Amino acid sequence: DSALIYLPGDTAIINPYRKIELVVKRGPYDELYTKAITAYNQKRYAEGARLMSDFISKEPTLDEAYQIRAYCSYYIGNYKQSISDIDHFMSKRGPDYFLLSLRGINYRALGNLDQACKDFKTSADNGNPDGISNYGKYCGGR
Repeated sequence: DSALIYLPGDTAIINPYRKIELVVKRGPYDELYTKAITAYNQKRYAEGARLMSDFISKEPTLDEAYQIRAYCSYYIGNYKQSISDIDHFMSKRGPDYFLLSLRGINYRALGNLDQACKDFKTSADNGNPDGISNYGKYCGGR
């Protein structure tokens, strides 16, 4: 943990730490987490969202759970939940430009094109191909 404090951007430290963190936090609820991931991978998004919500109620500090639930929520049309989960994930992990583009898609679905275009632009400006495509498709004249 000290290395994360003194060398916060060092991926040689962060990546192994995240892998260990994932195993430790999933441990007691691994079966539930695995079922949620399986449902997501099999495009059973409503089930995936429900199972991941169950997991989060037991282990609310695993950021990846919010990321997966954000995608599931988007696919079932629960755009506000998806936005909330993306915001939670990024508040803990910092910017994720794929998720930022997804947040823009959610905002667009909710009718907030101004915020959607801001997210698409930031995502695009940071080299995300989805952000570039979405910005060009939905915000070309902005």
